[in-house]
Amino acid sequence: MEEKIKSLKEIHLENMNQGKFDYHHFLEFLLTHRIPYKKRILKRNTHIFTENQPFKNIYFIESGVISCNRDQNIIGFLGKTNIIGLSNPYTNDDSFYTMKVIHSATVYEFDRADMLTMLLSFQEGWLFLYANNHRKEEMLFNKTLLLQEAAEHRLLTLLKEVAHLFGDYRDGILFIPNYFSKALLANYANLSTKTCGILCNEWTENGELVFDGD
Repeated sequence: MEEKIKSLKEIHLENMNQGKFDYHHFLEFLLTHRIPYKKRILKRNTHIFTENQPFKNIYFIESGVISCNRDQNIIGFLGKTNIIGLSNPYTNDDSFYTMKVIHSATVYEFDRADMLTMLLSFQEGWLFLYANNHRKEEMLFNKTLLLQEAAEHRLLTLLKEVAHLFGDYRDGILFIPNYFSKALLANYANLSTKTCGILCNEWTENGELVFDGD
């Protein structure tokens, strides 16, 4: 299987580098082949997957925020143009992660079995799976690097990431949506809630950080 993916990757390398196997092309590919789906709105605190438990659906996120957790540790936050449910798609029927909605999410919900049956019957399907898993591995790698940094740097890096993806960063000020609680941010940065609170309060008092309303 790895050899087949490697061979296909070499054939389609230019297209991959041009982003032709990204979220939007992936979703278009599924809709073009008429894979059945449901458009759903998932409320805050909904658990989509629970680690080590069976799951049957794959979700393409159109909007919202979902946390990716393993062993009660937040690995990352996923929002629009992210896909969930394709980790270890070939051999494992149990979810590797727990996925929880942090902010109301609009998603395309596909049946996992139907999608994989179709994808594995096309050369392009293998490449879409490869590209998605590559992005997941990058997220895990970046989290590992982040944990090696000093506490203040870890948290600041996280806040810039959250501001870029879900809030705003302008005029040197980080604007963070207030549904990212300090406890949530502390978990992701592997800090105590107290340390996270002290640093956030300091940056807020200096005018460098703002927690925005919804």
